Amino acid sequence: MKTLYKFKKFVDEVLADNSRIYKTSIIEKYKDDEDIKYYLDFVYNPYIITGLSEKKASKKFHFKLNPYLHLPEDKRTVKQFLDNLKINNTGRDEDIIDYKFYQFTNITEECKELFFNIITKNLKLGIGVKTINKIIPNLIPTFNVMLANKYFDDDESNEKVE
Repeated sequence: MKTLYKFKKFVDEVLADNSRIYKTSIIEKYKDDEDIKYYLDFVYNPYIITGLSEKKASKKFHFKLNPYLHLPEDKRTVKQFLDNLKINNTGRDEDIIDYKFYQFTNITEECKELFFNIITKNLKLGIGVKTINKIIPNLIPTFNVMLANKYFDDDESNEKVE
């Protein structure tokens, strides 16, 4: 739980100013913090899929205890929940019930919106993957598009076919 509050503090600092220089200085300040790097990777890594859209995560349930929650309440951490979500990323109702149960029992009001944005991978910080990787090299995998060459030169493509 402490890690989520630490990440909330980081998010609040990043969102305090719209300046790109300011945002990069905040990332620079936290670049060695493993918890911050974990959350940034979770949110921005294209290989991590939670299977929970905003609509799906907002789904209403008649609340009941999920039998899949086998850890006692005081032993669960946000990281354990997110790691479980990485593995069980199908968007099943069980995963949503886990989220709802976790949200109502472990998360304070001030962190509920942040928690929702993390699991739906919809956290808007005003910085991109390129900026994060510039400060913390290779934290988030990226897809680099190869440059292409023309298959035909213009001269050849204009030839008449008889």
